[in-house]
Amino acid sequence: MSTVKLFSNTTYASQPPINLINQFLSCYDDIEDVRRVMQEIVDTAMTSPQADSWTTEERADAIFFCKLMTQMAEAVMKIYMPYVLA
Repeated sequence: MSTVKLFSNTTYASQPPINLINQFLSCYDDIEDVRRVMQEIVDTAMTSPQADSWTTEERADAIFFCKLMTQMAEAVMKIYMPYVLA
């Protein structure tokens, strides 16, 4: 499985974390959108030809990662959305 470095771009790396959270919330203001996108990523990853070489553990790790990222997004939304909406 390859690793994608999302924050290697200095534009993102130099921003304060709250700006990144605000940017995320401006794009995805509903947890259902996040869940849908994450499920599409899991479905695509599990059905791609590259995934055929993944072990059971690698597949489980990918699914677990997506679940954790969805839960983290939900937690961020619960914490910050009241401030964004205020």
